[in-house]
Amino acid sequence: MRGEGVRAAVVAALLLGACAWVPPAAASSLATPPGPIRPPATYAIGDSVLIDAQGVLVSLVPKLRVDAAVSRQFDTGLAIVERLRATRRLTARFIVFLGTNGPISPGSFVTMLHELDICKRVVLVTLWVPTRGWMRANNDLLRTGPRRARNVVIADWTRLARSHPSWFYADEVHLPINGPGATALARLIAQSLG
Repeated sequence: MRGEGVRAAVVAALLLGACAWVPPAAASSLATPPGPIRPPATYAIGDSVLIDAQGVLVSLVPKLRVDAAVSRQFDTGLAIVERLRATRRLTARFIVFLGTNGPISPGSFVTMLHELDICKRVVLVTLWVPTRGWMRANNDLLRTGPRRARNVVIADWTRLARSHPSWFYADEVHLPINGPGATALARLIAQSLG
């Protein structure tokens, strides 16, 4: 009876938005029963351009987790990958769409490939940022860096994007969510997964 009373008080406090202390014994009784954690089969990490294509991509790739954020830099993505590997949560298939927001350092790129070397398939997506000077250098690194990595394939978004300027907003980088460009990007990535 007493445990039910504590549980009811905690639930009521949460529903009212109150900040309440929960005694450890009560907190453990509220916890979800332990069960197997089912990791996604595929993980995608990226920036805001990946957000534009996320809805379509999720519909095309079963068991996909998309981790994308506005203005994300390559090194921030690398830190996430390092954490995933350290906690044994890397997936068999991994998508990397980073480099839109700034230069990729060769050292960080090599480290990223090393961290992902246990994945069966890694898709590196090239970039379309025509108004930024780092696009060419980043794309050169993405295209030539993984030559010796058997698990890496390239999804050439640059080539596809260059041929379709009408897909983009005025910034020439971002795409209407679920529009023709976002759909084409999602299909390109999905096909690259094999």
